[in-house]
Amino acid sequence: MDRTDLAFAGIARQAELIRSGEVSARELVELCLERIARIDPQLNAVRVVFAERALAEADQAAGRRGAGDERPLLGVPVLVKDDTDVAGEVTCKGSAAEDRPAREDAEVVRRLRGAGAIVLGKTHVPELMQWPFTESATWGITRNPWALDRSPGGSSGGSAAAVAAGLAGGATASDGAGSIRIPAACCALYGLKPQRGRIPTAPYDITWQGLTHVGCVTRSVRDTALWWDVVADRFETDAPGTWVEAVGREPGRLRIACATNNALFAPLAKEQRARSRRRSRCCPRSATRSSRSRCRTPTCSATSCRATCAASRRTPPRSRTRGGWSGARARWRGWGGCCPTRSSRGRARTSARRRSG
Repeated sequence: MDRTDLAFAGIARQAELIRSGEVSARELVELCLERIARIDPQLNAVRVVFAERALAEADQAAGRRGAGDERPLLGVPVLVKDDTDVAGEVTCKGSAAEDRPAREDAEVVRRLRGAGAIVLGKTHVPELMQWPFTESATWGITRNPWALDRSPGGSSGGSAAAVAAGLAGGATASDGAGSIRIPAACCALYGLKPQRGRIPTAPYDITWQGLTHVGCVTRSVRDTALWWDVVADRFETDAPGTWVEAVGREPGRLRIACATNNALFAPLAKEQRARSRRRSRCCPRSATRSSRSRCRTPTCSATSCRATCAASRRTPPRSRTRGGWSGARARWRGWGGCCPTRSSRGRARTSARRRSG
């Protein structure tokens, strides 16, 4: 396989190539280290590289493969976001304030190593992981490999930039308010925020009041499925089988919802609405065309609905009567965020209006 294709193959394909003997773990690690040395000075995605340790672990992986070891990520190099502990290395969190090396690996790193993965280094984050871009006074600006004048997002921007540039096939990430999803979108990767408790956050019992969860950024859904098979816990309610097996199954008929108004009440342009409706199978909301249209939410019987039902989306459509947008916002607040006939507050206000009118 071409070296560039190998660098962008993703962790699932790289694991297959190592398992089959087409590529050795040392060859793959050397390729990643060479790309980091050559490309990262432009990106500033990787804070620290464990080159000697990674090469030693690659040689060990080759010996274990020869002995019949078939762990799922044996010999596959990965990167770790710099909010996650790696034994013997400082977890800087985008700041110069921390100077104590971690005493042991975080649980997610321990599980990755247990599956045979090789940790190449740690990736940049914004200071204290608090921004949706990745730059800090201490460590500088991280660039997007697709366009160096653009941001890779944050706070997992270093991980996303590194994976998008082929410096590693996957990297750890964490997400409280978009820190996996924003960089994945900015860098054309796959990012999924796990549900609470799916992937352990140890050594931390709770992170950001329970909002932050540990995950990854990878090149494909299949790569993330393999990653989750290695690090995620199983729940009693989970379907049988592995995540990789689930990815290979036919999902059946899917439905996609398309919101033409966002939470800030900014409507899409007319041509954008038309394009989004053509590309989806969602029915346009009747309430956007008439102030007395019937709500299209199946469980709602309101005939004067200017807002979608609480069981659906909580964004009111634009009103063309009684004050335009300002009137729509005022009525939305008065209805308590639901159809006027489906909340007690809304019913009381609707009844009052009918009595007075």
